[in-house]
Amino acid sequence: MQMRSLTLPTFGLLLAVLAMSPGTGLAAGEILVDDFALPADAEGGILGTDVSDPFFGAYLDPSLMHILGGERELLIQTKGAGTPTSSFSIGGGSFSFTSGDPGAAVTLIYDGDLLPPPGTLDISNLQDLRIDFDFVSTGGAASVPIVVYFESAAGNIAFLGELTSNDAPFSYFATSGSFSDGGTFDPTAVVHTVIAINPEGIPGLEFRLNRIVEIEAVPEPSSVALASIGLGLLTIAHRRRALKRHEQ
Repeated sequence: MQMRSLTLPTFGLLLAVLAMSPGTGLAAGEILVDDFALPADAEGGILGTDVSDPFFGAYLDPSLMHILGGERELLIQTKGAGTPTSSFSIGGGSFSFTSGDPGAAVTLIYDGDLLPPPGTLDISNLQDLRIDFDFVSTGGAASVPIVVYFESAAGNIAFLGELTSNDAPFSYFATSGSFSDGGTFDPTAVVHTVIAINPEGIPGLEFRLNRIVEIEAVPEPSSVALASIGLGLLTIAHRRRALKRHEQ
């Protein structure tokens, strides 16, 4: 079989398309925080029965492909007296949680311990933090609190919101404009990204989520550069064709 070589305009168009096509299911400007692919086989249990109460687990991702900064810490803690009945399952592509009675609080923590020194993250261009839920049921409550905050050595900023019941898949957004002003917060040196769901431990909450994403206000520089190269090659090819027509 004879191989056909790519012409200059075809190659330029290919580069431009590749620059606009996400390779990991993410759009331009999106940074994956967690897709809950790790552990590959989901782990979990019932607080005080299968796992400790409070439960604390750390999951490492040396590849840095599935967890922002390479490490996820999960804390689940019963709030109130009584026999713990809250349960969870994490890994294999999703995180499921059921808050029994007494209820339990869920905290996810991401840091840059596995990143090269200084081990911090730059969120200067953050527009939104998006959490993709499969469903949320708040039980007998109208809503449950959700808190997102970014911590730097100089200070932190926080977002306070509410989750309401939704049987269908949906995305929840913590927009940058809704974060409290941290004053001395340094967005170029974030050491912790924290997401707390149901911090008050309201009983009856159930949810399943499958992805957390940071959305930047501008496309990634590499994508812009790749698209520019592709469009530049298209321009050169167009000029060559115009010159040939003029010479004829």
